[in-house]
Amino acid sequence: MNDLTTVIRQCERAGLHFVPGRKHGKLVDPRTGRYVSISSTPSCPHAHKHVLRDVRKYLGLPVTL
Repeated sequence: MNDLTTVIRQCERAGLHFVPGRKHGKLVDPRTGRYVSISSTPSCPHAHKHVLRDVRKYLGLPVTL
């Protein structure tokens, strides 16, 4: 299991919903409708850290690994 899958599962435990897509999935906050896009095949080895940063910054949830 890769790090991005782990991050998605942690976000789901924190109350977000993951909506898969062809090229980009979304982590959606069901209370506000705001979302963060996630690439399905990221080329950056630090993509999981960027997703955590975006969730904290844009959705205001303190999700950690």
